[in-house]
Amino acid sequence: MRVKTITRRVVEVDVRALYAFVGQRFKAARKKAKLTQSEAARALGMSRTNLANIEGALPQRILLEHVYNAALLFRCSAKDLLP
Repeated sequence: MRVKTITRRVVEVDVRALYAFVGQRFKAARKKAKLTQSEAARALGMSRTNLANIEGALPQRILLEHVYNAALLFRCSAKDLLP
């Protein structure tokens, strides 16, 4: 019996660039919705500092539920917030 060897390719994402992109999109959508960081953060159930870190492109993990809730809050599509 022959065993097939499967080679997997590992794809690496530039995490800093990803966070920077998402942060810029969050900030633009929030401003378009005419919300302050404090207002948006409160509505999303996070601290203003958390939102400021996301918008500032710091390596701040973002929960998927925050992306979808932000899309609802900012009156846009989740696709508008993600690459």
